[in-house]
Amino acid sequence: MKLHPMKSIGRILDRIRIRQDEPAKGQLIEREEGVSVVEFALVVPFLALLFTGIIQIGGIFYVHHNMTTVAQETVRLIAVGQIATDDANTFAQGRLIGWNITYTVNAQESGGDVTVSISAPLSEASLVDILGWFQSGDVSTEATMQIMS
Repeated sequence: MKLHPMKSIGRILDRIRIRQDEPAKGQLIEREEGVSVVEFALVVPFLALLFTGIIQIGGIFYVHHNMTTVAQETVRLIAVGQIATDDANTFAQGRLIGWNITYTVNAQESGGDVTVSISAPLSEASLVDILGWFQSGDVSTEATMQIMS
């Protein structure tokens, strides 16, 4: 049996095409690893910025919560007469501990109410301000209560 020369050439060409379409051993894996490295390099800076922002905002919320708690406690003690309005700054500063932040405490009586305001510079309350977004402004809170006679 003799094969037709055009059929045998067609079979050879078909085999060559199939082999050209198949990737060499290990070639596909190297390409996928390269893509993973590139994707990782593109995503990591955004994830780092996201995690830094979460830590930053969490720290500011912690400072604000601490200031609010101290303001409420101070205004309550002034309202029931346990401390004088003039001693509010000393009392509040003693409770505002934990970080090296300069707090400003203001207690005043007006009408039948007492108000305690606490503020701190945002630049001192921020933990990691990489982009410089938290360099100006203040974190502040206020508590008001009626004076008990």
